[in-house]
Amino acid sequence: MCWPSPQRPGRWAAFGLFSTYSIAIYGTGDWGTSLLYAGRGIGAFISPLLISGIVSVQQPKALNKFIRLGMLMVIAGYALFAFTTSPYVGMLCAGIAHWGNAWAMTLSGLMVQSKTPDYVRGRVLALDSVGWSLTSSLSNLLVGFLAVQFSPQVGVLVATALTGACVLGWWAMSRRL
Repeated sequence: MCWPSPQRPGRWAAFGLFSTYSIAIYGTGDWGTSLLYAGRGIGAFISPLLISGIVSVQQPKALNKFIRLGMLMVIAGYALFAFTTSPYVGMLCAGIAHWGNAWAMTLSGLMVQSKTPDYVRGRVLALDSVGWSLTSSLSNLLVGFLAVQFSPQVGVLVATALTGACVLGWWAMSRRL
């Protein structure tokens, strides 16, 4: 097994993005990792509380608009995160990104629940959950691979660009609805 060391920062990608940044970029170790996860958790926690009453399922165009805004927050948060040199700024950026992610997940889940007949709703929501989990897992593998091959910043920026491309594709397809 290859253990992380300051001379080989790319090897830290096996420990996850936040740990990699905390050690390789911020030089703060566990403390910095904790700050990043705190930002992520706070953003993800407050988002559904704030967004759930803003738009209703009877407004599909508004739902699509707010989902896009949530995903733009993800893109902006992680694009800024890539350039952070402080765990406090990284915490803020992670909070923004996961606020947007939870926002988009809450509203898209609401949309799926409202449009799916009762007799298949559980199966459809399970597939929706699998889709989110699979996408998250694959993006983590991609970011880790790019962080090892190039740098943590390259991994984050490529994943952010791919997210942006997916959002643009989804937006183009959803405009026809």
